Parts: sequence; C-alpha cells; structure tokens
Amino acid sequence: MSDDIADRVSLCPHCGNETPQKLIYKHELYVDLYNSRGNLERGVWVGTYYVAICKTCDEILLYYRSDPHMHVNDYNRAYLVWPDSGDLPESIPTRIRDCYKKAYRIKNISPNAFAGQIRKALELICNDKDIKSGRLADRLNELNLKEKLPSFLFEMTDILRLLGNVGVHAGEQEVTDYQVTLINDFFKVIIEYIYVAPSKLQEFNDNLKKFWSKIKNDKK
Repeated sequence: MSDDIADRVSLCPHCGNETPQKLIYKHELYVDLYNSRGNLERGVWVGTYYVAICKTCDEILLYYRSDPHMHVNDYNRAYLVWPDSGDLPESIPTRIRDCYKKAYRIKNISPNAFAGQIRKALELICNDKDIKSGRLADRLNELNLKEKLPSFLFEMTDILRLLGNVGVHAGEQEVTDYQVTLINDFFKVIIEYIYVAPSKLQEFNDNLKKFWSKIKNDKK
C-alpha cells in the first residue's frame, strides 16, 4: 500500500478478537453504466474494496464501501464483506440475533461453547413461537408440528439439540471443527425457513399489491 492509512480496530470473525487490522491493498472499482436517461456513462466509480490482515491471527479480511461522501481513504468505515460477520437479518427476533452473534464470535475458539449457544438459540425460537415449557426435545417436536417443518429440517433441529448437549455437558465427547461448520449451516437453514423466507414473501406481496394498485389508478 502506498497510501498511509491507519489500522482499523474491529472484530475479526476468524479469531473472535477486537484487533488491529492492517490494510494491505485497496481497489477502486469503475464500471460502465447506463444512467436514468438511457445514456452510457463510462468509468463510473461504484465502490472500493479493501483487503486487510488481522494482526492477531494473520487471516485475510475483505471490506467494501460504496458511499461517495466517505473520504477516499476511510477504510475504517467500510463494511465487512468476507468472512461472514455473524449478523442475521432483522426479520429474525432480536434475542435470537443477539444469541447467534455471541455464538458466532466464539465458533472458531470454542466449538463446545458455540454448540451450547446454538442450543440456547433453539430454545429462544421455541419461546418466540409460544412453546415455553417441557424438555427441548419435546418443544422442538411441537415446533415441528406448529411450523410444518419439512422432515429434513426437523432432523436438523434435533442434531443441533444433541450437539448442543455435547457442548454444555462434561464428558469424553467434544464438538469438532467440522461439526461447527455443519451446526452453523443447519441453524441458518432453519431460521431461513421459519423467519427470513416468510418475511421476504410478505414484503414481495406487499410491493406487488402497491404495484397493481398504481397500475389501476393510472388507468383511471
């Protein structure tokens, strides 16, 4: 890097630490675009990518900014593109999002604790759906019936419950790094089905109603 840009201090999803991150490369992205009048504009700036290295774990991070009002070297305000930051869509209840965010920070540090937190997130999903009493296995079974989960999703919830039990109880078995990846993937599929997809469908239908309503009004 030829530009003298100070390190930013941010959470590194790789190691879970709030740590200095050194910028090693910056790429300004310019593309050819058609404007609102249908004219082709060449070389339009659309954003800047920043490649950084975590000074704690030495892993790579990728940031991006698209706000033209930001300072050209304001990499400190760019948002993380890769790896995943652990932020879930706002269509998911806050307590569940917060629980997952805490879990995500430790998934590469403590697989057992991560599995235990995901188990807690399943309990919070049940609470949100007014299934608040009984063993978690029974509550998940009721969740399955209430939300009409496909069989493979119900199996995923039970796997997460069992691995969560391994994570929170003392014993010879330990949650592995490979299982952490599956736990994370399975949990995201479950919340996508229960929260995210229905929210997107509702938003689409609402916009579609406005669209047809405008067409009808324009014809009057």
